[in-house]
Amino acid sequence: YLVGVGAGEFSLALTRNGSEVAITDAGTGEHTVIHHGRIGAESATVTADEILDEIQITDAAVRMEVSDRVFFTTDGVMPEGLSANTLYYVKTATSVTISLSLTDGGSAIDIVTSGTGTLTMFFPAAQDS
Repeated sequence: YLVGVGAGEFSLALTRNGSEVAITDAGTGEHTVIHHGRIGAESATVTADEILDEIQITDAAVRMEVSDRVFFTTDGVMPEGLSANTLYYVKTATSVTISLSLTDGGSAIDIVTSGTGTLTMFFPAAQDS
């Protein structure tokens, strides 16, 4: 978990709002930090694919993984099969699509229509299990 972000640096913790982890050695090689959701934002515009029952992600900064949580809103009509402001879990994820479930590891949601308007996906704050 990120617990502190500054200009060009950040601190990590093992739990949400936990104590900062002491990193005592830089190690060797290249280090990569992977951010779930979207770097620098709490939402992204997406589209619903009723044929494949997936959410299509066009923003390259969005990285989702299985068990991540999301919810949706729209300025039009929600895709049939999804409800506004309902928490969903990512069931499957690629670099450009996700499928959803109402429970972590549960059955995939059947998206019946693509809806209308702009569909926005939000990434709620991480919570401890």
